[in-house]
Amino acid sequence: MAKLAINPQILSWAIDNADVSLERVCIATGRELEIVQSWISGDTEPTKGDVQKIGRLLGRSLQFFFLSKPPEESPAVARFRSAIDGSSLDPTQELNAIRRASRLQRIARAGLETHNEDAVSLPRITSNPNNYAAIMREFLGWDTRRDQIATTSKSATFKSLRRRIESLDIVVVYLDMGEGNCRGFSLTDKVAPLIAINSAYSNAALKSFTLLHELGHLAKGSGSVCHFEDTAEERWCDRFASAFLLPEQEVLEYFSYKQWNRVTTDNYRDRVRLTSGRFKASWKSVALRLKELGLADQNVVDVVFSGTDDMQERAGFNPNGGRRTPEIRLDYFGRTFTRSVLNLYDHDSLSEFDTRRYLNVNSSELQAVRSLLAGDQ
Repeated sequence: MAKLAINPQILSWAIDNADVSLERVCIATGRELEIVQSWISGDTEPTKGDVQKIGRLLGRSLQFFFLSKPPEESPAVARFRSAIDGSSLDPTQELNAIRRASRLQRIARAGLETHNEDAVSLPRITSNPNNYAAIMREFLGWDTRRDQIATTSKSATFKSLRRRIESLDIVVVYLDMGEGNCRGFSLTDKVAPLIAINSAYSNAALKSFTLLHELGHLAKGSGSVCHFEDTAEERWCDRFASAFLLPEQEVLEYFSYKQWNRVTTDNYRDRVRLTSGRFKASWKSVALRLKELGLADQNVVDVVFSGTDDMQERAGFNPNGGRRTPEIRLDYFGRTFTRSVLNLYDHDSLSEFDTRRYLNVNSSELQAVRSLLAGDQ
């Protein structure tokens, strides 16, 4: 079989980045250690079959090994460690989730590279989160009346919002990080930026807020764990998410229609609840937005944030009930990651076994996932 003049620097970087031993590369390729080491040093060249086997092991496409230099790594993980350690009930769960997200991101990047996709581009950031919310709504083609107010539920709004964000080739996945830990985090990347949402939290309005908060971090070019730290960036992302879901003009018109002047600690339960229901937004995002618009004071924000009203809105049924495994897997991994894995499979960069392993499905379920994905597009 013909030899391939891959970049040995890229091969070495990919093996180190995946934290894979040379022994595992030897097992995957069926080659002796000396041969693998000669590929890394550039003294000899592997065959196409060798490179494809290594790509399957590392979650990389064949084309990846011809890059002129290694891709820039996300600085996010290094930032996470100190943020997690002091702010969650079980930092180990969060760190494990971040490691898993990094692996998923690596696979998604390889799958997107099979089509030579351009880097994900978001609108240029502005210092004013209200202005940026308006820019982002226009960028996503998001109409507040059609896509929030007119929808049947908070869950429907979240699904639609997730679909718009995934259409940008942003990976949106669910990961179990445990209750009491962060609601979500993001990992920056030029090709496959990723947002992870904690599957332990089922309230759809909170998930919409988390999704937008993390989108704000990606727009700023940073990754973060959401512990509501009192930093300028966290406050900006909070304000952006609230402003996106609750445009000033729409809120003022609703208050005028209801003949409300302000929300106070005496009437907040009804007024925050009704506003939350109209805009399919969480109680906390409503409280933040009303304070910013001068329709509530800090006492309302404090009482909402100290309560459990958002949690009490959870549906009393199993979210997986009545759904088949392919539907659950597509929801869990999202469309961008699933499409990326199938791209690798279709380009012979992943075996069927590894494809099913990454998507956690059997052979018949894999075909059903493909059909569901095709039907969504």
